[in-house]
Amino acid sequence: KISFPHEPLSALHAIHELMRPIHTLEFVADIKSGVSIPVIASSGAGSAQHFVDVFSQTNVDAALAAGIFHRREVPVQEVKKVLAAAGIAVR
Repeated sequence: KISFPHEPLSALHAIHELMRPIHTLEFVADIKSGVSIPVIASSGAGSAQHFVDVFSQTNVDAALAAGIFHRREVPVQEVKKVLAAAGIAVR
């Protein structure tokens, strides 16, 4: 478990660290369990299933991506469809 003695600053650092593609879902879950503020998983998604994975295997409050959409690797509608099919709320 990761500890954040100075939560706001540490959480910002943790979010920055999430930008690195080497981190696993376990790392994301550890960050979420170490803070009391919302955590947004950022970067690393390469498929619609990756969004399902981050929500089903961690307790993050949100997830975001940009590159896969800008590069047209995965359409936004596909991600929404896959999340909804998995029973994950989508806005």
